[in-house]
Amino acid sequence: MFAHIRGFLGAFPGAGDAHQIPEAPTMPLTDSAIRAAKPGEKDRKLTDEKGLHLLVTPTGSKLWRLKYRYGGKEKKLALGSYPEISLEEARYKAEDARRQLLNGIDPSAAKKLAAIGRHSGYAAADMSVVAASLPTPPASCRNSEQ
Repeated sequence: MFAHIRGFLGAFPGAGDAHQIPEAPTMPLTDSAIRAAKPGEKDRKLTDEKGLHLLVTPTGSKLWRLKYRYGGKEKKLALGSYPEISLEEARYKAEDARRQLLNGIDPSAAKKLAAIGRHSGYAAADMSVVAASLPTPPASCRNSEQ
């Protein structure tokens, strides 16, 4: 009935939904784009895909980060710095973290447990022993429902 009006209104920004401008697809990062990235006044993100991005800091550091959700909360996982971790390695690490998420494992917690294991001399298979040996927080620090 009002199709002619909807088409007319869609020509104005924010009026109707008939003529929405589609978002431009983002292209994955390339090694040459990473090398060409220069520091600015603020932190800058160069996005790759599926939550992976390179954070370029004002000091010139280029840091790989993965943004993901676990338990309904947004989290970030540090994957290393460029050029020590190449684009290909960062993508592999991000895919590994996504596999952990599919298995119900928080990649950030797994990384922390692995670091504890390395420093305490436990092998990766003994992570359950390390996790069991961690102290329980006092009752005043725990979230309790009241």
